[in-house]
Amino acid sequence: MIENEFMMVSVLCQTYNHEQYISECLQSIVAQKVNFRYEILVHDDASTDNTANIIRKFEREYPDLIKPIYQEVNQWSLGNKVFSGIQLPRCTGKYIAICEGDDYWTDPLKLQKQVDILEGNENIGLVYAKARVYLQSKCKYADDLFGEYRASLNEMIFKGNAIPTLTAMFRREIAVEDGGLSIMVVYFWEV
Repeated sequence: MIENEFMMVSVLCQTYNHEQYISECLQSIVAQKVNFRYEILVHDDASTDNTANIIRKFEREYPDLIKPIYQEVNQWSLGNKVFSGIQLPRCTGKYIAICEGDDYWTDPLKLQKQVDILEGNENIGLVYAKARVYLQSKCKYADDLFGEYRASLNEMIFKGNAIPTLTAMFRREIAVEDGGLSIMVVYFWEV
């Protein structure tokens, strides 16, 4: 049940030649159980496979949720910043989540849980969790989860990537025009 008409979350989905994965990705996003409005901003960067047609199918089924851009020329190859230059300016949600076209969410309450945390504490700028990595070449999941808690933003940036992108949600106001993030406090939870 939607409590109000305010757009709470913008989900960013960048994709290029993800024909094998995009259906599962989009299905995991539209399957979210939430009590707020959210939008799915898909950017297809001129895929040469069937990715765009699959997105169009979802767009027809979920016209109020899915708002795609279908590029005719690959923007990344032109040096354009897809995330900060194209996707971020489209966001109308208070919060931003990311699920790229070759990723998917396994928890139908992911968005609701993260919004509840962010709404409950104004000092938290970003929430994330560990992720399970599927090893396609071995047809199995990796033994270890990816992602870990780091005590400071400095450690997160300079001691390796601790944040699995597909698990993150952050406040829109901390995203700056050049795509960098200024995060005051990070909340990490074990899955």
